[in-house]
Amino acid sequence: MFKKFTEFKLRYEQAKKQIADCNANISDYVNTWIKLADAICSFAKSLKDLGDKEGIKKENKNTEIKIEELKKKYQLSESDVKKYKEISSDLSMYEVNIKEREKELAQIGSEGEIDQFFSSLNWTFVPNIESLPQKLQDVIKKEMEDVDNGILKKANELVVKYKIKLDKDIDDSEKAIIGIKSVNNILIEKYQKNIELNALIKKIEGLNKNLQTIESLEKEINIKRVLLGECQKNIDIEISKREDQFKQLKEDLEAKDQKGADIEFNIEYGLNPGDVERVAKKINLKERSDFVEKNELKVDDIRKKSNEFLKAIYFGKQKINSGNIKKDVIEDTLTLTENILFAAKMEGDRIGGFLETTMTPGRRALFLLRLILDESDDAWPILIDQPEDNLDSRSIAKEIVPFFKGRKKERQIIMASHNANLAIGADSEQIIVANRHGQDKPNLDGKQFNYLTGGIENTKEKSEKIKDTLGSQGIREHACEILDGGKEAFEYRRNKYNFKKRY
Repeated sequence: MFKKFTEFKLRYEQAKKQIADCNANISDYVNTWIKLADAICSFAKSLKDLGDKEGIKKENKNTEIKIEELKKKYQLSESDVKKYKEISSDLSMYEVNIKEREKELAQIGSEGEIDQFFSSLNWTFVPNIESLPQKLQDVIKKEMEDVDNGILKKANELVVKYKIKLDKDIDDSEKAIIGIKSVNNILIEKYQKNIELNALIKKIEGLNKNLQTIESLEKEINIKRVLLGECQKNIDIEISKREDQFKQLKEDLEAKDQKGADIEFNIEYGLNPGDVERVAKKINLKERSDFVEKNELKVDDIRKKSNEFLKAIYFGKQKINSGNIKKDVIEDTLTLTENILFAAKMEGDRIGGFLETTMTPGRRALFLLRLILDESDDAWPILIDQPEDNLDSRSIAKEIVPFFKGRKKERQIIMASHNANLAIGADSEQIIVANRHGQDKPNLDGKQFNYLTGGIENTKEKSEKIKDTLGSQGIREHACEILDGGKEAFEYRRNKYNFKKRY
């Protein structure tokens, strides 16, 4: 098929590469989805440990009321209390800022690694660069190496610059804290003497820190959820692109003009039951779920509802068998891919693909011979060894013989056979009889192998006086003696052409 449609071979290889790329992307997105989901769960646990946001706000308000009561009790000035609350709020803000910057610094790494934070850059081309001519690939890759170095240098400069900014933010905040405490030292000391008021204000500070942390975590969770949604969309896109590759490949072949051809080619695609079984063994099929019914995995539903499947596996709603990792189960299931099988039709009968062939053994042999002879348009001779093997006489006489008789006009066919229908019925123009030297069948010159050649019309009655096995009789007599059904085949040919009976 590839030799008949040379451009389709390239299309087929491109489709296989694109399908493999889709699966690789799905695996990457699944890994990212798992990491994002883990982060969201971790943040959610931290939120739960911090307490209820509305409850904290309510407690904050009640604490403010108590501070007002203390102010009246100790006749504290409105401006002093207001000023101290502002100071405490500012100190809390700077302390939170320092912690957040220190957290970012920890994510970047130690100072010695900053200059080479990024060491390499990976590019992904769509369509894949490997589909291009090699020389063009080399030119592009050379250009990209220079671009890589520039981007890596710029990226590392940005990391260094950001790290310097973080260090400055921390330094500025620490200096601000020192400055606030220095300028307001008397006021701070005055209120620190009031233990009850100080405790309430400290409590307000702690509540405000918790509220700020909660809001920061909520912001992170919302960002991660957006990324999670994008990741899920990308998984669906890759699944759809993979399916389109199969459909388009089949349509491309069906669009080829094959009218009047001896053999029409086609491709079929479908899931291999063995692959499905391999993946299904990792999932609990005993309990019915949205993706399991009658102890079978519903692959189509999983693909249509990949987001629900991801969540079901991750949160344990869809149980998996012990010893398996959730990420691996999700990845193996979503990258479950159809196999491509080739199929063909010949005169209404089909072979290949996923369905049982409708060809008899004789038709299969004829199909194979046509493939061999149609492999190229060249006219060089073709050698065939015993095409009659495993075929009945009817198949040989009705299908193989007529085929050879037609094709021998176009190409020389050299064939080894023990079947008279092929050697004689196909009107062989030249028959070569081989004899191996032995006591019962000697060669006159004693050589291990000797040969006699001639047409099927060559006849000579066997002579016992002639000791040379090959020379003792004619081609026709040798054929009758060696070939299975030789006399019957000659009888049929004699009647057909009205030859004289001599054998």
